[in-house]
Amino acid sequence: MKYVTAFQNWLRPAGASFDHLHKQLVAVDEYGVQIEAEAARVAADPAIYRRILHYVTHRQMMILGNDYAVGFADFGHRYQTIAVWPLGPALLPWEYTREQVDGISDVLHALHCAVGPAVPTNEEWYHRPVDLDVPLRFRILLNSALRPWQVSKAPPGFTSTRSTRGRWATKW
Repeated sequence: MKYVTAFQNWLRPAGASFDHLHKQLVAVDEYGVQIEAEAARVAADPAIYRRILHYVTHRQMMILGNDYAVGFADFGHRYQTIAVWPLGPALLPWEYTREQVDGISDVLHALHCAVGPAVPTNEEWYHRPVDLDVPLRFRILLNSALRPWQVSKAPPGFTSTRSTRGRWATKW
């Protein structure tokens, strides 16, 4: 086993066996094309993640963020995708502090709330394989394969709401 990844499917149209939250933990025998290609790009350009964040910020693709993570409209995917990227150094998921995990979770939960419970979604978690020395960024992708995003009616003030831990999640 070379790599382990996690997926969540919400509702049958997103891949759940029936209308519920379906979680999968997948062990893979090889890295796969995406990880190998990303590792080569990061090795060639160590500032690539910073440049991507600069691009999405200046193209107004940023949806929300706090001190620990940002959520933005991602690109290069088959279906509409929102990416959640932790801020700071590229760590493995289990290397984050409790406070960082809570901050990342705040962004992910806010995005799920904005999308709404009636929209079938897939949540995919990606991280650097433990035996790879290139600093790949941990990220969570939230996507819907059915149609363009149709966000549920968010509560008033959603674009600038205080999280349960008192940090601001603000639309950028």
